[in-house]
Amino acid sequence: MLILNLLNLLDKNSRIQISMVHFLLDYNAKTSTTTMIEELALTRFLFETNIEEVGSTLEQLNIGLSLTYDKIHNSITLQKDNHTSLDKFYYYYLNRSVDYQILIYLYQHPSYSIVDLSHSVSLSEAAIYRHLKKLNKEIEEFDIQIRKGTIIGDELQICYFFYQLFWVGVPLDELEGKTNDVSAMRFADYLEKKLKQTFTREAKLKLYLWIRILKTRILKQSLNDSSPILETFFDYQTEDSIYQIVRDAYFFSLSHSAVFGSPHNAIYLYLFISSMSIVPPDVAMILGLLADQQP
Repeated sequence: MLILNLLNLLDKNSRIQISMVHFLLDYNAKTSTTTMIEELALTRFLFETNIEEVGSTLEQLNIGLSLTYDKIHNSITLQKDNHTSLDKFYYYYLNRSVDYQILIYLYQHPSYSIVDLSHSVSLSEAAIYRHLKKLNKEIEEFDIQIRKGTIIGDELQICYFFYQLFWVGVPLDELEGKTNDVSAMRFADYLEKKLKQTFTREAKLKLYLWIRILKTRILKQSLNDSSPILETFFDYQTEDSIYQIVRDAYFFSLSHSAVFGSPHNAIYLYLFISSMSIVPPDVAMILGLLADQQP
């Protein structure tokens, strides 16, 4: 499974500040500035530039971590509460990342102009091209590229890339508030009833996020009918028992939603559900056996 490394989207100072917090959490005690500088291979300038910003960021985020930097005694202490969570800490830096902002813009505008993109992130066109060149190196493992005012590649791969971007980067509470619309919840409820299963909160959030991505991509562009993944699916998997249930659930949801329609959505949903552990393996096996026994 391809995993997006979000740290590669951050600038140097953001990565340093995250590494400082990781170091202090691992050290789990008061430490000297000299020790941190040596262990993280920082210059004194980089240390001074970032340590106070880390302290103010932790105070601002209120995530159960607080930092005390004692210049006189050359020491640093990180206090940790029982409810500490680093999700919001990471997301804070991700939101400030120019690369991340560009990807969000491309998610919302599958067809874009360099002029509009540069205005959106407040960078020169030359700087935008440099960032796009860097981003193309990060996303090439997904077999997609940013070229000619759009993202080029198989639509399923593009959707999966954005799924990774949001699932890995966005705190679960925020995802829940943005993705669980009526048609997505109706789809999940129907699947649970048909499979006689109760999905976990995480499984539902994965489904809701995938549905939201499909809707966003489909609303803003036309899908490519010549996908090799779809062609393979039509040749070998249309009779799969889980696909039949997913397809029924999709059309059930479609009848209650004006924006959930696409000839390929049921297939994209099936491929996602069968590959992301949404359906428990024992249920998938039982359904397969029942299908084999049918005359």
